[in-house]
Amino acid sequence: VFYRSLHGAMSSELLLPIYENKNPSRWGTWKRRLSDISHSSDWLAVILGPAISVPFATCYAALICSDASLRSHFPMVLQQVMWTQMLGSIIALFIGQFVTTTNLDPLTAILFGQLARKVARLQMGESQETILSNVMLLMPFISLCLGLALYVVGKLKLAMMLRFIPYTVVAGFLAGSGILILQESLSLAAGMELWDLLRQSLVSFTNLAGASNLTGNWAQVILSITFSALLEFVREWHTFSTPLVMVGAVGLSMTLDNFSNGTLPPRSWFLDFPDPVSWWEPFERVRDGFHQSYEKTAVADLEFMGGFVVIMTVSWSINTLAVAKLVPLRPGLERCDEQDEIRSLGVTNALLGSCGGLCSMQSFKIPMIMRSVRSGPNWPYFNVVMNVLLFLCSPQSIVQTVPRFLFAGTVVRLACDLINEWLLDARRRVSAEEWLVLLATALAVVINVTLGILFGLFCTLAWFAFEYMNVTGIAHESTLSESRSRVERSEAEHALLKKHGGSTLILWLNGYFFFGLACQVIDQIREKIKSSKASVVILDFASVPAIDASGVCALAELTQELRDRRKVRCIFSGMARRLKKSLEGAAQHQQGHLFLDMFPDLDKAVEFCEVGILKGLPMQKRPSFGKRISKIDSLNCISEVAPFLIERGNEPDGGIWHHLLQNELDYLDPDMVTVNILRDLSGEAHEKEDGEVLFRHGSAARELIVILDGAVDVTHPSGPGANSPRGRATVKGSDITEVPETRARRARVGAVFGAVEYASGSFDRDQNVYVGANLSCTGKAVGALEVLIIDFNNLWQAEVKEPRLAIVLRTWLSRLASMALMASLHQDPLSHLHCREMRQQATHFAVV
Repeated sequence: VFYRSLHGAMSSELLLPIYENKNPSRWGTWKRRLSDISHSSDWLAVILGPAISVPFATCYAALICSDASLRSHFPMVLQQVMWTQMLGSIIALFIGQFVTTTNLDPLTAILFGQLARKVARLQMGESQETILSNVMLLMPFISLCLGLALYVVGKLKLAMMLRFIPYTVVAGFLAGSGILILQESLSLAAGMELWDLLRQSLVSFTNLAGASNLTGNWAQVILSITFSALLEFVREWHTFSTPLVMVGAVGLSMTLDNFSNGTLPPRSWFLDFPDPVSWWEPFERVRDGFHQSYEKTAVADLEFMGGFVVIMTVSWSINTLAVAKLVPLRPGLERCDEQDEIRSLGVTNALLGSCGGLCSMQSFKIPMIMRSVRSGPNWPYFNVVMNVLLFLCSPQSIVQTVPRFLFAGTVVRLACDLINEWLLDARRRVSAEEWLVLLATALAVVINVTLGILFGLFCTLAWFAFEYMNVTGIAHESTLSESRSRVERSEAEHALLKKHGGSTLILWLNGYFFFGLACQVIDQIREKIKSSKASVVILDFASVPAIDASGVCALAELTQELRDRRKVRCIFSGMARRLKKSLEGAAQHQQGHLFLDMFPDLDKAVEFCEVGILKGLPMQKRPSFGKRISKIDSLNCISEVAPFLIERGNEPDGGIWHHLLQNELDYLDPDMVTVNILRDLSGEAHEKEDGEVLFRHGSAARELIVILDGAVDVTHPSGPGANSPRGRATVKGSDITEVPETRARRARVGAVFGAVEYASGSFDRDQNVYVGANLSCTGKAVGALEVLIIDFNNLWQAEVKEPRLAIVLRTWLSRLASMALMASLHQDPLSHLHCREMRQQATHFAVV
């Protein structure tokens, strides 16, 4: 024990802290960093980086110089590409959120190649030096504009808008880009345009001598495809599989060259590389471009620049979202800010363009390979060193040693990946019709990138409109004979509504009304009105989020047509604020004064029609009232509509307590002791003003309330209207309106509130008061209201003193609960289960 206590004392914290140098010297920092690098695999970037970047750079320059007027200047363009890779790798050390470098996009090379061919065609009489200077200046200028566009997109957080671009357009664009890259890379391997090769092969099919001249071209195409398939086959084996295969192919080519004395492979299989250029010559060409005239190509250059900037901004913004999932973040960063990364990419391209470089994006292939060899965050420094050496030393030896099909095969692999992922695999992710739209977009992109994207958007919108025709229209129909409002009515009134309600047609509409769909729905409404011979039609727009201008005008014309020609009254319900204002504006421009009947929800519209029917019937046609019994609903409201106030008007409280408890009084309290106690507790009637709140949802019930005269609107926040597609909370002035609490019913004379909450309550000994359960609804007075109120605490004390009161009240509530359970098993017009079930069917139909 003594040893342990001594050991614990000796191992306690030091009285004086050990001195730590929090500001180490710069030499110490670099020494520690070099030590970390020596124990990691970051140095492998010296091998793996050029193994990927050099083939892409060479192929990039070759695609730009695919035109005959620039083919002899391939070394000059390649030197500009190498400058871009060197400068981009340096910028990537300081800008961006990823541990990566920059890489050239083959799609931009294809687009720049199209620019070069366009400039050469427009300046046909000019020298090759002039055309080269124009192209080498235009490419950095376009890169600068692209960088500014990306910066604005990231700064203003506009990349979120890209998520509204349909999948078929995005996938079609990427698949079309893959086809373009595949076509150009195979043309690079063949040494001529692929379509020219096919045409000449068909023409010389009968001429053996001509066909033999094309054998070498086809051999390069086949070898590039074979080399691409080999890369795909071995890349899953090991991290170094792809570089080793490329090195092996180069070694095999050099071996054949040595053993055949330079005859195999033929020199036509290699890129033409005249005398190497100095590293400063591309800058001289860019400088010469400022002194050239652009009058002939100004319009074409601006058109190309606009399309290029839009296409690459969208493409690279989408690519940034993918890079965030594949490339590791810099040390110290927990998550990637996509908008900030797009802005950083814009800064990178703006710097590259202003320094004479070409547009570049983040590389994800090199970081993925470096991560697989467990490298640290310092490998980009080694990559910078190699890029500087490649820029200063001419890559002539590499280009003259490696056949074209090896460069082309590397890019073919990338093109096949795009086609496989976004075209072939997409067949299993989307429907057959959408895949056809995707395929059409991809083929259109191959013909013209800008027009292809617009064509894809048009086809997608057209297919969306055609597909939505099946779910837009009349979701359900009914009449006032079958559907009721939530206002409490007697059985006699329900009988009258069932008999005379067939002339009122109710139509539940669903979906977006736009273009020709609106006219189609209007025609369906006309047919329904004609077949039903209705005099009143209620159109419910609760499930219609939006209507375009053509639909609004068609609705206004329909309303006027029904009023003037067919004498049919049209009523609108559940319409959003913006749609309501648009329809009112369209109605004002109709001939004559067009008044619109509009209600916030279907319940109010149905109530309006019910009142109109009941008021229009003579009193002698109404049947006499029979015996009534109380009912309880899901909101714990006990309702009873009966003329007991007239029958028992000589009693002080109108005989309401005797009427509500008559079944229990006959055998539990024939002496009416319970009725007398309740009369004493309620006292005189209380008067409430219009709109006054009697009780609120969620608050603890403390009073028993009985309606003597007037009505109460019972609302609930989780009613059917809360599931409206427009939601509940809204911004003032917007399309979405603030939907009030949904009315569950309108309770009238004889309704009792708080009885169920009283039975579920308990006595609070701390406050010495009886507290009921929380209320499940809110009650507001409608017009002048007269109620009886009994405090829970007084009622509980009366129960304690008089057991018969407790027995009668508890038995009454038990009977009501059992009746509510039985009412839920069949369609009862008083409980509104039938109307509610029809609404649920309409909602289910809309969802399907």
